Amino acid sequence: MSVTEYESESKKIIVYPNPTNDYVYISGIKDTKEYTIFIKSGSEFHQVLIQDIKYIESDGNYVTLHTIKRSILARYKLS
Repeated sequence: MSVTEYESESKKIIVYPNPTNDYVYISGIKDTKEYTIFIKSGSEFHQVLIQDIKYIESDGNYVTLHTIKRSILARYKLS
């Protein structure tokens, strides 16, 4: 998985390492209640609050995003 940096006038969020094969670290987030990500799983998009993410697990061409409420399987390769 790889991403681009997000930067606005007042905030800079960095995701590293980029690209990655394993864990993803996010820096620059002051208040996690402000940030939401969207995960595509099949034909559906799931809205997830950053604060709800417990961890992301990689398995070949798939990742499982584990949150406090559910787990979401998506076809992403962490590379």
